[in-house]
Amino acid sequence: MKVNAVIKQFVSFINVSNDGIKQLYSNIENEKRNIDLADILENGYYQFIWEIIVESQICSKGDYLEPYGDGADFYGESSRVVYPEKFANKKIIVSVVNKVDYFSKISKFNQNLDFIKFVSFNGKEYSVTKPFDFVLCENQLGKQLLFRFEDVDFWIINIRESTVNDPS
Repeated sequence: MKVNAVIKQFVSFINVSNDGIKQLYSNIENEKRNIDLADILENGYYQFIWEIIVESQICSKGDYLEPYGDGADFYGESSRVVYPEKFANKKIIVSVVNKVDYFSKISKFNQNLDFIKFVSFNGKEYSVTKPFDFVLCENQLGKQLLFRFEDVDFWIINIRESTVNDPS
């Protein structure tokens, strides 16, 4: 299965499951008054789903992706859920060709950006909620950029070697 198709599966899944997961986090925040636990569970949920849907389909045996978003916070230093002792040797990058960055309102040409996470955008600010129809990215200088999901391609690269695999 190709990278773009697998990423689309992930986004479809988190769009469908978002209401139920948000209700769980809200209950923990309000009833237990434990915002820290709610954040840990939310980030852990997205990381777990990332590993199950994306990493398991696009990585070969012995390959592991960089964490999704903020990653999980269950095992101290590790941001992983399934194999917390493993280290990332692959990452997803976002390829943008002549598309508008919704933060700067400037069209970006031929850029490969570090992928952060999927978000919703109301025209002023983004939020981690459905519809997950925008991609939050970062350039090499650490500046965040925001693009529509359908305007980008996703690639998997080796972290050390920076070689790219087909996104289709």
